[in-house]
Amino acid sequence: MVQFKQNHLRQLNFDSILIITYGRSGSTLLQGILNAIDGCLIKGENYNAIFHLFEFYEKLILNKQKNSNQTGPNNPFYGAALLDEESVLKHIQNMVRDILLADKVNNPDFFCYGFKEISYIKYPDKLFSYLDFLVRIFPNVGFIFNTRNIEDVIKSAWWANIDPEKAKSDLHKIEELFDEYCENHSNSFQITYEEIVANDQGLKAMFDFIGAEYSRSTVDRILTIPHSYSPTQEHIKKLFQR
Repeated sequence: MVQFKQNHLRQLNFDSILIITYGRSGSTLLQGILNAIDGCLIKGENYNAIFHLFEFYEKLILNKQKNSNQTGPNNPFYGAALLDEESVLKHIQNMVRDILLADKVNNPDFFCYGFKEISYIKYPDKLFSYLDFLVRIFPNVGFIFNTRNIEDVIKSAWWANIDPEKAKSDLHKIEELFDEYCENHSNSFQITYEEIVANDQGLKAMFDFIGAEYSRSTVDRILTIPHSYSPTQEHIKKLFQR
């Protein structure tokens, strides 16, 4: 594996890094670059499983808010008032950490972990609240918002069975939300596919944001390695089902 070497005593700016994006943005390539940073372990997509943990958490909170007065065993929502929100978040945080680190969970060489996901486009109305949830379950988290020229995105066969106008509309909407979130959160960084493959100042700025050493020659070597996969059309369709 190609790696950027750095002193382990020098911590990165973040303890976790998440790639926020959509399909065919070049995010697998970005994932490869981040995994080449010494100490980083950034996993791939998980079919939006962590979003469903967010929904699980939301329902528990809603249950407590609506039924906090039902304290006896003769009530249909008995126990709702006893929910310990911080305990739930801690359990989720530990579980997600253990799943993502997997066989590296006790390896001190990996001190920054995370994942990339493309399904944010499916729930634009919940984007901000979901990101706020991720801030609570990922330690000292940095968000990297990865986009690409939309006309190039929808030319991909990945989007072949999606109406082009709907695809463009959804992509523009999610990018506007990415922009808005970044404008108001200092732990966020935006980078385009075009900046990544150009291996120019935009990519160097991302390394500065992370607090990692940048090497143009190392990135050039990573860019020669294929980073992609071919999703099923059924998976693509699910991304647009609301």
